[in-house]
Amino acid sequence: MWQDATKKEMSKVEVAFHFNENGSIPIGFQKIACHLIYDVKFDLTRKARYVGGGHMTNVPAAQSNSSVVSRDSVRIMFLIAALNDLDIKMCDIGNAYLNAEARERVHFIAGPEWGSRAGMPVTIVRALYGLKSSGAEWKKSFASYIKHTLGYEPCVGSDDNVYLKAMNDKDGNEYYSYLVVYVDDVLCIHKDPDEVLRIINRDYALKEPPSAPDMYLGADFAKFEIFDEETNTVIITWSMSADSHIKKALEVVQARMNRDNVRFKSKKTAESPFTSQDYRPELDTSEPCNEDQVEFFQSLIGIARWLCELGRVDVLTKISLLSTCLANPSTGHLHQALHMFKYLKDHNSSKIVFDPRYANITDDHLPREQQVQGNVHERVVP
Repeated sequence: MWQDATKKEMSKVEVAFHFNENGSIPIGFQKIACHLIYDVKFDLTRKARYVGGGHMTNVPAAQSNSSVVSRDSVRIMFLIAALNDLDIKMCDIGNAYLNAEARERVHFIAGPEWGSRAGMPVTIVRALYGLKSSGAEWKKSFASYIKHTLGYEPCVGSDDNVYLKAMNDKDGNEYYSYLVVYVDDVLCIHKDPDEVLRIINRDYALKEPPSAPDMYLGADFAKFEIFDEETNTVIITWSMSADSHIKKALEVVQARMNRDNVRFKSKKTAESPFTSQDYRPELDTSEPCNEDQVEFFQSLIGIARWLCELGRVDVLTKISLLSTCLANPSTGHLHQALHMFKYLKDHNSSKIVFDPRYANITDDHLPREQQVQGNVHERVVP
């Protein structure tokens, strides 16, 4: 399986190189090293990646910076899709960096992984993974493609990884179509997203056919049905959850607890993230954690913070309170962090639903100020 993974990677990455059979190297090219990185994916498939030694080059930070779309922007896009009855599909561009030209002038000597061409000088002509400027070069190349080929403009001033285009639907109604880009993952928000994704598929090799998103940036996405009692109809919209990440996080936490022979005393369902509604981390006077416990506590908080990013806002305040103790936690803080994961285990299904219905909000229930004699205002509750 490792041999097959290596062979597959080498056949794809070959486009990034020029083999100098005469043994010469152009003037001004810096020598670096390249190597293979191996990994096992979650579905147990083997993955090989041929990368350049970017650590051996000196590239200014301004030439290597490459931003990605924020999770806030993604949530806003799903809400916009719900409000405007737009469909969403996504695609994943394969070996994306290799579609951009290399900015750095570097070369290496081919190793045994290149078979009969081992020992040849090789110049890198494409944005190879591992080089410092490759991410920025791919973003620049793909942004130009989105603008000049697809006709979308970046949302400058908010998030330049979100692109929009004014369009008309079949009935002539105006609306905006959007593209959301996270490196090589592209979300299309459109009345007919296949119309745009067919063009991308024509110009780039996609890993899989375009499909409705089920996971993006670590969050689970799925269609959700809402029954509207006023209109007696079912509204189909999108929902976002952290269910997959919680499942994997609980496996990590449980494995660590088993290693340290730690068990929860109570088997009852945890009704709140803390063991008591009155618990205050800043007033905890329990014994300080040892070095190993500090590392465990910090990793728990890191995992939980990511869960908050993915939608578990029910633990957000508790995580913020425990985060103030990261530098010097006590065993009481560690206990509360573990209890929080028990709470997540007992309440492991929670969704944020992007409800397209406009809320009918009035202030009739709020106190109103009325001017009375003597220019004194008093609060009147209707």
